Amino acid sequence: KSPLEIWQQVVYVRVRSVSATNTTSAWSGVSEQWTVAGKCGGRYLETEGTDMQKWECKACPPGANCDTDGVGLALHTLSPKRDFARVAWKYSGHKDQPFDRCPFKWSCNGNATRAAVPMSNNHTLRGARLLAPAAPASASAAESAILFDERQCFNNSAGVLCALCKPKYVRRGQMCELCVASGVAMKLACIALVVAIVVILVCVCRVRLRRLRRKYGPLWRDVVRIVTINITFMQINASLPSMFSNLGLPTIYLEFLSTFDFVNLDLMSFFSLPCLADSIDFRVSVVVAGMAPVIVVVCALLAYAHRRLGLKRAVSKVGHSEKLRLEAAEYLFDLLDVEGDQMIDVGEFQHLLSFLGVPAEQTKNKEYVRKAMSKMTGGGGAGNAGAGNAEEELSRQQFLHGITHGAVADMAGANNKWVMVAEKERVKTSYLSSVMLVFLLIHAPVSQRVFYYMSFRTVKGRSFLTKDYSIEFGAETWLSFLPVVVIITVVFTFGFPITIGFLLFKNRAHLQSAHMRRRLGFLYRPFVVGAEYWELHEVFRKMILTGVLIFVREDVRAAVAVLVCVLSVATLNFARPHHNHVVFWVAEMSFLLTCFKYLTAIFIATRASGALDAESDSSLASVLIGLDVAMLVGSVASSVAVLFVLRAKSSTLEA
Repeated sequence: KSPLEIWQQVVYVRVRSVSATNTTSAWSGVSEQWTVAGKCGGRYLETEGTDMQKWECKACPPGANCDTDGVGLALHTLSPKRDFARVAWKYSGHKDQPFDRCPFKWSCNGNATRAAVPMSNNHTLRGARLLAPAAPASASAAESAILFDERQCFNNSAGVLCALCKPKYVRRGQMCELCVASGVAMKLACIALVVAIVVILVCVCRVRLRRLRRKYGPLWRDVVRIVTINITFMQINASLPSMFSNLGLPTIYLEFLSTFDFVNLDLMSFFSLPCLADSIDFRVSVVVAGMAPVIVVVCALLAYAHRRLGLKRAVSKVGHSEKLRLEAAEYLFDLLDVEGDQMIDVGEFQHLLSFLGVPAEQTKNKEYVRKAMSKMTGGGGAGNAGAGNAEEELSRQQFLHGITHGAVADMAGANNKWVMVAEKERVKTSYLSSVMLVFLLIHAPVSQRVFYYMSFRTVKGRSFLTKDYSIEFGAETWLSFLPVVVIITVVFTFGFPITIGFLLFKNRAHLQSAHMRRRLGFLYRPFVVGAEYWELHEVFRKMILTGVLIFVREDVRAAVAVLVCVLSVATLNFARPHHNHVVFWVAEMSFLLTCFKYLTAIFIATRASGALDAESDSSLASVLIGLDVAMLVGSVASSVAVLFVLRAKSSTLEA
């Protein structure tokens, strides 16, 4: 008996009938030849139906490996190429495209598996190069298909398209790694230790830190802007693997980016949460991200309430210390100096009078304001020469000298009222700006989660979340969690920036007034006049590059990202929103390098030779990692430069 099946070799037969009386008929003619797999040469034999005369050779389906070394293949014996897998539920009925690309490299072992699977017409078919164990004889067709699907995965992958990890394994970058029993506890302990050390240092040095912040307020703002720019840069970088999962970015670079998962609040990957329980899925990541704004607000409110309780004591301490009074006066001067020219003009001095509670009819009387400004200089006395007309503008030195020596006491009604005004403004602005800064930093990661929950990939008629193939899009599990996603989307993803935009637009004509600077100044004080909307620009730029792009077809995704980057570079150079030129150039470098990353994606996608070879992969990874490190080093150098520039400016003013 030949070990080959009828789709592998032609069997010629003829028949005759035998009656009950042993009467036989004449032999029939010999059966006609049919097409067999060995004749297909780089294609496969379509064996649909029982009429063998209709069997024919067809082109190799996408994702299939038809390089058989001369061995003929039928559809059921085709093996997938590297990084492709056979989709179990699509195979029933001899569908002609049973393969799909796996979302992670090195998870699907391609032509290492060619297993026997059941056919709908109850034939048992054997494939060439059978390396995986066949399904048990007692297994049903569905069970056999699932077993076959699992055997396509390697490197501890499992599930649909090998996109999940086996139990007790967690995905890091492109690979599934074994859970370490103490791994989660160790990371939590390290973070708790770092937080404890930071808290202790802040508590011990809080007085000195406040003095430094008061003295070098502009330096603090510039350094914060540089840090913010770097975090934004890393957040966009960390989203590249999700945006271009099928592109073939350098493996080394993907592993490098996975170390920055924490900037996108990807605590599932960072803390290996799936190691704790198999039931933890992407919904946990959405909940953690959605709770972040709530935790920030609660912590800020508690800290603000504690600070307000000690405000009177702090004001009393400032009032009896010449040094602290001078620092409070410097803060007030920086608050009033809208144009940043180190001079207080009539309009800016009106803001001070409003802060001190002077009636509006007097603050609007410019003659009254000029006389008040003249009192700040002691009637233009000695020590203020060369400062210009004291009734029209005050230098920094004149303002600090006048306000610390009681020149506004009769206007304020109390000698230290201006100190209370300055400290209240400092506390409120400090906490509001801190909350706003954190909100702006976490807006992109939180929005990314809700966008990813709406993003799915259709795999042969069934849809799965691109971030978690264990959740089927539109299924009961997905629908039951949808209200949580909708709330986060409405309240934070769109509600937060729309509220900011509405407030800025509604008060656009009065943004530099004393009243508006006290209410909304924390939104735009870090930027030059005319660039008050820059934070919104950054919010939407990050939201598009880290989240919205997931809804764009992957073959044009990089081109759309480059367009966004080019427009962002143009608006940055047009608006020049930063007071400090050093900060501007850090932002410029960040924008250009981000654009370069997406140009790299286009380069990889359009290479005629397809995927990168090992040498090219390593070289390109080195270039990309080098650029990221250069961005970080440049930012540190820029922060140091800002410090030296500020110290030089302070020395000049004191001289």
